[in-house]
Amino acid sequence: MAQILVLDDVQEAVDAVRKVLERRGYEVVGFTDEDAAIDHVKNHPVDLAILDIKLKKMDGVQVLGKLKEIQPSIKVIMLTGYPTHATVEEAMGLGANAYCMKPIDRSEIESKVAEVLAQETHIELVRYPEKAELTTQDILFRSLSTGVYIVTVQDEGQINGMTTPWVTQLSYDPPMVMVAISPLRKCHEMITNSGQFAVNILASGQVDVASRFGLTTGREIDKFEGVVPERTAACNPLLSDVVAYIDCELVKTVAVGDHSLFVGEVIGAEVLDLTLSPLIFEPSDYFWEIRP
Repeated sequence: MAQILVLDDVQEAVDAVRKVLERRGYEVVGFTDEDAAIDHVKNHPVDLAILDIKLKKMDGVQVLGKLKEIQPSIKVIMLTGYPTHATVEEAMGLGANAYCMKPIDRSEIESKVAEVLAQETHIELVRYPEKAELTTQDILFRSLSTGVYIVTVQDEGQINGMTTPWVTQLSYDPPMVMVAISPLRKCHEMITNSGQFAVNILASGQVDVASRFGLTTGREIDKFEGVVPERTAACNPLLSDVVAYIDCELVKTVAVGDHSLFVGEVIGAEVLDLTLSPLIFEPSDYFWEIRP
């Protein structure tokens, strides 16, 4: 069932909308504080936000803009008792799907919610060189969708790295990522010992680099032979010509099947070249043979 967020500076209004929608089987969370609502969207998927235009700290249109930055696919219905053409036009321009008049009419809010949730989601894709206006965190996390990465680590003077297409954003605030690594990998042992690692986001054209770090384990060969890597801010190995890197502090390890999930809190990150496009993972391009 759809997850719905309601934001109004009047608790009675929040309760009224929540009561109507919960009767329809929706899961609803309500807020009267803008910051609390924004924090919730940072940490939980929300299908639809219902926002009052008149709030305490900022107006609903400003909140709409912030929610769209966090979850571009979120659908939005604006609530207003005094709609103006300019306000409605601005809200629709920022991605609002509909608006309802206050006081709330039960049948209207029910029909608008059903109508908006049934709409297809259209997200405008931004070309990579145009991402300069986004935050570093936005750019990095958007690169974690279908890319290819090399996880690097330093432990007691030794360095190692391994290729993986499986790095996942786990949390936005605090920023956290998760990577799955087999215990057969030398990196598994080194990350466990050092308590940190880096994610190098490869650029298009670095297939050979991905292959070099992906076909064998660090127990068999020195993958950095002939290469003098730079260092990240946390002193992890940094490969040349990558799009960006993320430094992580290991906060949790979870054994799942024949792999371990390493959860890392982001302690540093840098986008190195906005003009580069990330290398896209194609299963046919790689075959990893894990050998003890």
